[in-house]
Amino acid sequence: MQKHQIGVVSIIIPIYNAGEYLHECLESIARQSHSDFECLCIDDGSSDKSGSICLEFTERDSRFRYFRQPNAGVSAARNKGLEVAKGKWISFVDADDIVHADYLRTLLNINVANGISMCGWTRDISSLGYPAKGIKAFASYDFIGRIINGPERKVNICMMLFSNNIIQENNIRFTEGCVWGEDTEFYLKYMVHISSIVKTDYIGYYYRENPQSACHTLDERSLTAIGAAERTKEYLLSNGIISKDCPIVDAVVEYFIYNTARQKKRQIYEYIHDKYVVRDTMKAMLSYPRMARKAVALFYLILGKQAFFRILSMF
Repeated sequence: MQKHQIGVVSIIIPIYNAGEYLHECLESIARQSHSDFECLCIDDGSSDKSGSICLEFTERDSRFRYFRQPNAGVSAARNKGLEVAKGKWISFVDADDIVHADYLRTLLNINVANGISMCGWTRDISSLGYPAKGIKAFASYDFIGRIINGPERKVNICMMLFSNNIIQENNIRFTEGCVWGEDTEFYLKYMVHISSIVKTDYIGYYYRENPQSACHTLDERSLTAIGAAERTKEYLLSNGIISKDCPIVDAVVEYFIYNTARQKKRQIYEYIHDKYVVRDTMKAMLSYPRMARKAVALFYLILGKQAFFRILSMF
């Protein structure tokens, strides 16, 4: 496996009121065994001590750069990072997470020409740095199918190393205003323009469970994930990667139907029914590879809209 010449990595961190965990995150980056990086701290209008923490690092380490903008959301913050990034490679880290000391070095060492490298991630801090048992390579189009159809369920943008040239040449950006699914939309569009995925099971990234984050708050903003899936499907269709009956949008709609019922979110549940033909979605999901998703679809089709909500909201 031929390796790229190792070059500078631009680590993009979108920051919004992350003062509680930010220092620990930046310290983990400062300790990287691969030292040729720039860390772009994009402060998205924080009102806490996040800015002063970032400035502390910029003053003591020239590899850290600080940018502040009015609050516009995580997608706008990441896009700002892409505008100012100088590196050959791009990595995304969230402000409340931690990376292992060999995170960058490992991703660089397994990277191949016209591809993407990935490591494992964990929610258990004690397993951070768990060594690799093996490395697997996939054709990029096959890997896209594995993400859409379920076998690759633990995929996170922060476990990946991207080529800045591919991002810029194909004008790949995050959709501003989108707060759910924006990362999946980004990396699936990116994968259209590469040939291979190389994945190691080395655990390089600790993803902190933060109940205050956008991805844990099911509200109207969450439904931007459906729009992200629709844009992604159109992009993949236009590039000949998938067929029209690909369930990428159906799977996201089903997710929200199930979870709004479980969480007793009647208003959002009704809104989705007003906007989408949910019975058609559930019929399409009967062909989905994962049995659990088939079961939800069948359950809905048997019970109907009202009974499905009533029964799931009891648990």
